[in-house]
Amino acid sequence: MARRANYRYQETFSLLYLAKLYAAVGDERARATAELTLAYSEEGNYGHYVADSLAVLGRLDLAEGNVAGAISTLERSVAMWRTRGWVPYLAHALKDLGDAHGAAGDHGTARAVWEEARSLFEGIAHEKGVRTLDARLTRTPAKTD
Repeated sequence: MARRANYRYQETFSLLYLAKLYAAVGDERARATAELTLAYSEEGNYGHYVADSLAVLGRLDLAEGNVAGAISTLERSVAMWRTRGWVPYLAHALKDLGDAHGAAGDHGTARAVWEEARSLFEGIAHEKGVRTLDARLTRTPAKTD
C-alpha cells in the first residue's frame, strides 16, 4: 500500500520490520529485505532507519559466521545511533557489537563494549538488558595485560 502511494518513509519502516521478522524466524529473505531497507534509508536520509538496518545486517553477518563483516557493520550502526540520542537502540547495537568482538576472540574489546551497553541499559531501567550483559560479562575473562 505504501509503495503504491509512493510513501517511501512508510514503506521503509514496513521493510525494516519485515527484515527484522525474517531475521527472527531465519527466513532467507532477511538479508535482501534489510539491504533494500538500507538503500531506501540512505536515499531518503532516514538516519535512524540507516542505523537500524545496519544493526539487522550486522546480526545477520554474525549469525552467518562473517565476524569481520559483523564488526564493521555494527560499528557503523553504533556510530549512527550515537548521533541520534536513542539510548535503547544504541544499547542493543553495542550489545551486538560486543557479541561480534567476543566471537572474534577479542574479549577485552567485547567486555568494554558490553560494559557500555550495560550502563546504558541500567540507565533506562532495562532489566533484561542488564541481566543479559551481566551473564556475558561473568562468562568472559577480564583483560589481563
